[in-house]
Amino acid sequence: ASMDDAWAIVDGFVYDITPCMQNGRHTLPIVSRDLGRDISFIFKQIHSRKARDMLPQRRIGVLASSSQARAPP
Repeated sequence: ASMDDAWAIVDGFVYDITPCMQNGRHTLPIVSRDLGRDISFIFKQIHSRKARDMLPQRRIGVLASSSQARAPP
């Protein structure tokens, strides 16, 4: 994962977050260290319901080690 090909994991699903990184709305030092990692807890803590509802549009896969990915709340 990189700033030009940014992805992260939320509840066992992999999401393309490149557009989020490019729009400058995030604190880059914090987010960039989490690229390619599971950010489920922090995502739910800091994002609105509207942002959570947008996740399906960004879904690009299921984490291979996740036997059963949980649907976003």
